[in-house]
Amino acid sequence: MSFDTQTHLSTIAVKNPRSIAVFRKYGLDFCCGGARPLVDVCQEMKLDTHKVLGEILSTLSLPLEANWETEPASKLIEHILVSFHQKHRNDLAILIPLARKVEAVHAENSKTPKGIHELLKTVADAMEEHMLKEENILFPWILNNGATPPYAPIQVMMSEHLSHKEKLIQLRATCHDFNFPHEACASWRALYTGVEQLIADLMEHIHLENNVLFPMALSEKSL
Repeated sequence: MSFDTQTHLSTIAVKNPRSIAVFRKYGLDFCCGGARPLVDVCQEMKLDTHKVLGEILSTLSLPLEANWETEPASKLIEHILVSFHQKHRNDLAILIPLARKVEAVHAENSKTPKGIHELLKTVADAMEEHMLKEENILFPWILNNGATPPYAPIQVMMSEHLSHKEKLIQLRATCHDFNFPHEACASWRALYTGVEQLIADLMEHIHLENNVLFPMALSEKSL
């Protein structure tokens, strides 16, 4: 396995899932915006390309929990349903009332993430609609291995993924890049930790669909 500065972020993430931790560390978009060379993204973000590449290469020696590129689509779909769909629902069910509480208790504080409650509700509604489309339409289509590849449904899902990404940017901005003030209570800190984890999970979720599952389905790889 060989990577260099011209390798696309999405390719690195697919071939070496351990590299996702490095992408998260530097805030690199390996899901919707992953079809770009590492060097271009690093230069744009004013990062040392060779330092980032070195950290990516150093992860190759770490244990690998799963290489989804080599697993059948049926197993990857099962993983997505359990590790992401259900987890997103569970996490948002906790975060939405927590956000309401933080906004109410700290309404007078200028550093309060104002609007985070409504934004999380918007995210939850959009994600629920999206996930139901996958669960009821796209995933059964893929698993049934029909003669016609699901081009149209996949295009719809990828378009919606871009909308999700915009919401993630809004969440991070509303939470002040997760820099809470010294007076932040335990609920405020828990809210930021939870939203940050939601963003990380959703990015990995989108990556697995855009860069692994969807290409697998379109290539009619064994399910």
